[in-house]
Order: sequence, then C-alpha cells, then structure tokens
Amino acid sequence: MVSHKASLYNALNACRGKHWRALAAAVSVALFPGGAWGNCADKTTLSSEDIFRLSIVNHVEISPDAANLAYVESRPNITTDRFEGVIHLLSRKTGREALVAGAGEQSSPAWSPDGRRLAYLVVDKGDNARLYVLTLANGRVDVFELPPGAGGIKWAPDGTAIAFTAFVASAADPGMEKLLPLRPPGAQWAPPILVSDQLAPTKDGQGWQRPGGSHLWVFKFAPEAKARQITQGDYSEGSFAWTSDSRALLFSSQRSPEADFTPSESDLYQVDLSSGAVQELTHRQGLETSPVQSPDGKYVAYVGSITRGKSVEDDHLFLLELSTGKIRELAAKLDRSMQEPTWSTDSRWIYFHYNDHGDTRIARVDLSDNIQKIAVGLGGDNGDRPYMDGSFSLANDGTVAFPSASADRPLEAAVSRKGKTQVVSHLNDALLSQRCVAQVDRISVASSVDGRSIEAWLMKPPISKTPGRLPLILEIHGGPYSGYGPIWASQLQLYAAAGYAVLYTNPRGSDGEGQAFKDTVDRDFPGRSAEDLTSAVDAAIALGEIDPDRLYVTGGSGGGLLTAWLVGTTDRFAAAAAVKPVIDWVSETLTTDLSGMMLDTWFRQPPWLDHASYWNRSPISLVGRVRTPTMLIVGQEDQRTPPGQAIEFYKALKYRGVPARLAIVPNEGHESIVSRPSQLIATSQLIINWFDKYPKRGPIQR
Repeated sequence: MVSHKASLYNALNACRGKHWRALAAAVSVALFPGGAWGNCADKTTLSSEDIFRLSIVNHVEISPDAANLAYVESRPNITTDRFEGVIHLLSRKTGREALVAGAGEQSSPAWSPDGRRLAYLVVDKGDNARLYVLTLANGRVDVFELPPGAGGIKWAPDGTAIAFTAFVASAADPGMEKLLPLRPPGAQWAPPILVSDQLAPTKDGQGWQRPGGSHLWVFKFAPEAKARQITQGDYSEGSFAWTSDSRALLFSSQRSPEADFTPSESDLYQVDLSSGAVQELTHRQGLETSPVQSPDGKYVAYVGSITRGKSVEDDHLFLLELSTGKIRELAAKLDRSMQEPTWSTDSRWIYFHYNDHGDTRIARVDLSDNIQKIAVGLGGDNGDRPYMDGSFSLANDGTVAFPSASADRPLEAAVSRKGKTQVVSHLNDALLSQRCVAQVDRISVASSVDGRSIEAWLMKPPISKTPGRLPLILEIHGGPYSGYGPIWASQLQLYAAAGYAVLYTNPRGSDGEGQAFKDTVDRDFPGRSAEDLTSAVDAAIALGEIDPDRLYVTGGSGGGLLTAWLVGTTDRFAAAAAVKPVIDWVSETLTTDLSGMMLDTWFRQPPWLDHASYWNRSPISLVGRVRTPTMLIVGQEDQRTPPGQAIEFYKALKYRGVPARLAIVPNEGHESIVSRPSQLIATSQLIINWFDKYPKRGPIQR
C-alpha cells in the first residue's frame, strides 16, 4: 500500500483555475439556453481536427448523500491517439471540481456507503491495475495493488471491503504435454503453438483465449491486506453484488460443461465469504443476471429471460423472495428490456433503465408493481454513432445521476430529482460555441411491409455545400437488436459537415419497441428490415429536400450486412460502404467468436443440415446482382465478423467488374474499429471520399 496527501479536498472548497468550471457553466447557460448553439453566423462546421477536442462523459456516480459527483471524462489525446479516462470530482453545492490523483487510465468510480471515500481504478501503461481510495475529509489517497484485469469494483455495505472481478488462468494449456525437448539456456525458439479446446478460441478485443475464467475477488481494508480470490473453477462469473449483511456475494454464472454451446443460459448463485460455500439460488431456463439484494435482506431483484430459443429476448425484471424461493415478474406491462436494477434505501422501490422509442429512460417499480417514470435522456459510452444506451447511479434521497444524451452535444454529466434534470458538466461548451452542428429531426415513417411505424431521424447539413436538393446518406445500426436515437454522433456530424443529409432509423428487430417488434426478425435476419429502410428513404425524399439520384448507404456489423443486402436488391444508391459486415452466414457462424449463440438461437439447424437457410439470408447470394460501387471496411483483428467476410464480398465484386475498394484498420477488432481518434477520422473520411467519387446514380464505370 502507498499513501500520500492530495489537495483534492481543498480544491473542492476553493477556486482552482482550470479545474473550476462554475463560471463557464453559468456563461454557457446564459448564452445558449436549452443546450442550443444558436444560428450559424460567424461559425464553422465540425472538422476532423475537432475530434481531438471533443470529450464525452461515460460514467457518473453520485455520492449517497447527493452532495458530490464523480464522473469519467473520455478525453482524446492527440499525442497518444487515445481516448483516455479522467475522473472529475464535483461538489454540487459549490459547483467547483478537481481531477483525482493517479497516472494512467482512470475508471470505475465508486462511493463508499457513508459517502466519505471514493474508490476508483487506475491502469498504467504496463496494464498494472491499482485501487485508489480517496478520503474526502483530508484528501488522503491510499493505493493498493490488484491482479491484472481487475474491474467492476463494488463496496461492501459495511464499508470494510471492496469486491471485484479478475481473470484467473488455468494451471496449464491443453495439448502442450511433451511437445518439445528441453530448451538449451539462451536458445531463441519460435513462440509456442496455440492450442485450444474451446468453441471460441479467440474473442473480439481479447485475441487468443487462455484457459481459465473470470472470478470474484475481495479486498478487505486492513494493514498489509491483499486481494483474496473467492470463487474457483473452470468457468466464469458474470455480474455480481454484495449481500446486504456484507457476508456473501451474489453472482450470475453458467456452471456447466456445455457453457460454450448455450451462452443464453445462466443462473444466480451466492458464495459465502467465510467458508467459500456456493449456493444455487435459481435454476430456470434462460439468462439470469444482475442480482442485487434489498437493503432489508428479504429479496433479490434481477433481470432475465422468460423463455429461451429466440434470437434475442428482452430482459425482464424479476423478484426472488429469499424466505420462500418464490420468483415473480415485475413491470411486465412495460414491454421493454430492463437493465441495472437498483434498490432504494428503504427497500420499497427498484430503479432500472430501459430503451424506449429512441430514448433511454429511468423508471422505478414498487413491490405492488406500480411503475413511476423518473428521468429521460440517458447516454452510453459511444460518441461516434447515436446508439441508445445508458447507466445511472442513485443517491439515498432518490436523486439520480447519469451521462446526459443530446443530439447537438456530446454526453455530459447530469442529475435529476423529482422530474427536474440539470446538466452539471460543460466539457465541450467552448468548442461548440464556435461550431455550427447539424440538428436532428424525427420524421414519420410507415413501413411498406405492414404499415407499422418505424422510428427515424434526419440530420441536415448545417451549411449546405451545393445549391439545390441534398445528397442523403442512409446510416444503418448494428445488432440488429440495438437501436439509434436523437443522440450526439461524431461520425454522422462529420458526414453532415461534408454536405450530406443523414438518415438513421430503427427498422424491425431494433430495441426500444417491445418484444413483438424484435420477433419480426427472430431466426430470420435480415428478414424484411431492408424494406423498412427503403420506406424511411422514401419518407425523407417526400419531404422535398433530398435528391433521389444522390442516395448513399452505410452501416456497421448488422448494418454492414444490410448495406450489402440493399445493394444486392436495389440500384437506387449511388455508392455504398459496408463496415465490418456479415456476408456469408455459413462461414460467419463457424468463425465468429459468437458461434455458440448463433448456432444455439439464430438458426434452427447447423449449416450442414440446413444450408439453404444460411445461403438465403447471406448477402453473398445476391452479389451477382450488385451494380453499386461498394467499399468494404473491417478491422484486421475482428473476431466478431472476421475480415474474411468483407474480403469475400470485395473479391466477388472485383471479379464481376463492379467498382470496389477494401480498407483494413490495422490491429483493431470489431468493437474497437474506431476506438482511437485518428481511426474515427480516417474511416469517416474514407466513406465521404468514396461517396464524393460517385456524385450521382448512374451506369457503373469499370
């Protein structure tokens, strides 16, 4: 343990120059009421260089007494080309703030139950994880070593310990026995052969999977204390929480040798910290996760599924009565996927968040199943595209804190109480006061398939580059069971700054519309989703400002599949850019890191028993019809939709003489393809340049 004094306490009680934003916030509110940045006089549009200046808030923790906030700023660094985590400590009473101590990537702020200490993680350049604990009263910061990969820290209710997860490797790799003779001292041999017995030997963002699993650990505050591993075995533990008496941990896990093949299964368990004994709490079909015990110790709330076998099922909120073992569902009438159950201190209410028609909301439900809506406008941690997502924290008095989403600014920290929400950070005000950004308008769309309403939003260039009607980019989200909303998206803002209108939608299968809407593509994606998308394009054109001869389409992952599908079914787009797409379901299903899920719930039979179902849903089956110039973009280390998918479509187009281009993002995976500022800029500009090359729909030029 290392201890040192810090000036954080004093910083909260006195103005500290660049860390004091109260005056800037007041000026911003006065000049730009409601978060609007006014007209475009004397302003410029967003530039590529601005990506290195824009920060987002991706995590906000409010202290139990609601007096202080700790929020994580994801800040771009032009020298390292990274988005770096920096934790701010903000006094709600004075509006003054300071940065916390610790060199490295800061994350996971967590308040002690009495609100007097703030714990957080810092990972240095060598991937060494340390636990920092700040005492507010005197500014003391204690630092403790943790195992590599430690994450998800949570305080015990009695404040004496912190639990977390960390990977534990198995004793030996399989298949490596007696392969080689003894290596002579100083010899430089080739790296060892990688051998696996797992269904998914690689995972996106992680690479080759070492044998082992993610287990629960506890760090108890005491002299010379060390972290202690709590769970054991050849499986991984998922989400977890403390019991209300601080004597045990609740967790989600699938403790089965078939875990790789049935990833949509898990149950809830409890492990006693003294004995290490593990007790199974639930044994049901489907996924059960996010357990949290009521403060009075009577109940465990959690989220899970009702059935299994669907491609995706909304997460339902359940209540387990510990004295009887009875389980009942709460808030079923909401018909939305519920996340992050959190108890009120009096054990009367369970707070949660959910996606709804493009917005992420917080609500609460009591044990009599009465629902109250609390706040709207949560944001997640994705600033490049407008995905619905969110997280929140809860104070003892019912105040909630969360990253606040808006279409015309990146995520900022916000608090809400009794229906009144206040944005309390202003990281981007200075820059955005000098920029003219695209506004986002919701438009009405009726699907040509069945007339059902499809959520859609239209962004227009803040400053038009050419006279007349506007070129339009159709941007398609991934998933396909995620969803977009009126949320800041740097990549789309760059498209708009280049003179393009941007249309994005939530076609059938998207989140936030209820289970029946998702079921329309159950084991059938892409199904009729493409027709929803073209209906949205028709609706945008009908508004009168879009040029029907200058239509473009792009999307990532599931959106990349739909991009490739659209150019195989229509010639109306002048050019296309399919990003990290699925092209061939046979090879995708058997090479992705999600093979278990796809074989278990996305298809009814494996491809060797039902090849037609895979082929008929694959864009490669339509490549003979494609005439649209198409660019393929994928991460070099993508394990979700491996590079072979994009390369397969690219080579087929080249062979047919269709204009095509392939772009590989070095060293990046599926989720991380634009995780560095320069990658976000470069991929955006690649797409803009490709679309600029084909200014109007017409005969392809070979």
